[in-house]
Amino acid sequence: DAGAGYIVKESSPPPLYTLSENNSQQAWLKADATSIIELSFSNYPFGSLLVTKVNAKNTSEFIPNVKFSITDSSGAALGNENGIYYTNQDGEILVSGIKPGTSVVVTELDPGPAWARDDTAQTVLIGSTGATHKLTFANNPMGTLVLRKYSTAGNKSPLAGCEWLVKYADGTLIGHNNGIFRSNESGTVTIPGVYGSIVVEETKAPPIHSI
Repeated sequence: DAGAGYIVKESSPPPLYTLSENNSQQAWLKADATSIIELSFSNYPFGSLLVTKVNAKNTSEFIPNVKFSITDSSGAALGNENGIYYTNQDGEILVSGIKPGTSVVVTELDPGPAWARDDTAQTVLIGSTGATHKLTFANNPMGTLVLRKYSTAGNKSPLAGCEWLVKYADGTLIGHNNGIFRSNESGTVTIPGVYGSIVVEETKAPPIHSI
């Protein structure tokens, strides 16, 4: 009606867009019945997150089947009901439809037995441009440590029953026996799945031998 005021309210935005910040607007029409009023409602697009997992020694090598947790800053799952994702064969996870202004926390949970876990969580703030935000995690490949014990006499025969204390440089014990490993009949110990700086200390010599 001419000479009347109207309130226009956006009740539902398009899919993957935010509700307009100014979603309720008022318009007044003059009494001459010729008024044309324009109202503008702005909607921000949702953004996406791309997580990529690479070999720290060769960043062109991508790592599949790495388990991640993806949540917002409150700990609420993003993208699915539990926030758990695994990298695909290209070493990637893509999460779409994230609301602008969301602070996303990505944590690596399990890289698999061949890789050292990157235990530093990363955070990114989703903007209002609809862009895909990218995070990269790098894993160091695990190595294998082999210890050998030989006699210094005669033909240097291998010695069984030698004990070593094996730990990382920060003091973390390696293995499931408080860091203790014993040489077998061939005088060796093989310790797979280790990386970084390792400290080895002989704590017990084989029978009739000294350290």
